Amino acid sequence: MNCREIDEKAVIDRYLDARLDETERQDFEDHYFGCTDCFEQLRIARMLQAKPERHQTGFRTFLSAPSRRLVALLPAAALVVAFLFVTLYGNWRSSRTVPIHQVTDNVVRRSPVDTNPGAERETLISQLARVDPPPYVPARLRETDDQARAQFDRAMYHYRRGDYVAATQGLEIAARLTPAAVDVNFYLGACYLLTNQPEKAVDALHKAISPNASDFAEQAHYYLAKAYLQEHNLASARTELELTLKLHGAREGEARKLRQELDELQ
Repeated sequence: MNCREIDEKAVIDRYLDARLDETERQDFEDHYFGCTDCFEQLRIARMLQAKPERHQTGFRTFLSAPSRRLVALLPAAALVVAFLFVTLYGNWRSSRTVPIHQVTDNVVRRSPVDTNPGAERETLISQLARVDPPPYVPARLRETDDQARAQFDRAMYHYRRGDYVAATQGLEIAARLTPAAVDVNFYLGACYLLTNQPEKAVDALHKAISPNASDFAEQAHYYLAKAYLQEHNLASARTELELTLKLHGAREGEARKLRQELDELQ
């Protein structure tokens, strides 16, 4: 609603006579609260409507002196009421408006996740590098006469109990006694992985790769891939996974899945 429509449709008169419907009344009030001209016209119209008509005979006689003073104050009172109404309405509408800095703060606070792509990539690599301990089943007829074998058996006792720190210490002794032992180096490399020592794991697992022990070779390549992932060396990790797949052993399915996840990450 604008000033022209108000004049053409006699909105002020109809407003004072309560002849506007709810929508028109709301539109008019929203308009004159912000329009000085229409507010002044409304004020004058209120005063004229409240002023006694001069042609009514006996009107002044009918009104007592106190009553005439009350009537005289009505226009001013109406103006005060209108002013208070405009002020209160303006405050109410302001209270319903959210300041822009609050909206911005809410948006910032509700940001659900860190969108740093580098941090997300590091997290994914760490997930791919997780290691489960390779199973170990002791041989029933293992010879334990020599010191290296006895040390290996004691170390693997701790390994089977999940004490990888104690197992690592025992396997290091066994590896010094028999540096070329495939099984000793393989489980030593696994223990290094399980205790977050990937660099040492790489050295030990390379020693566990032998054409005469294909089962250990396949697993050694697979766990080498895990060691390189812990070092965030993705190219070397993928190479070890390819070598694992060529052997077509028990780790083939896991290696293929890990290679696919690594390719998707890269």
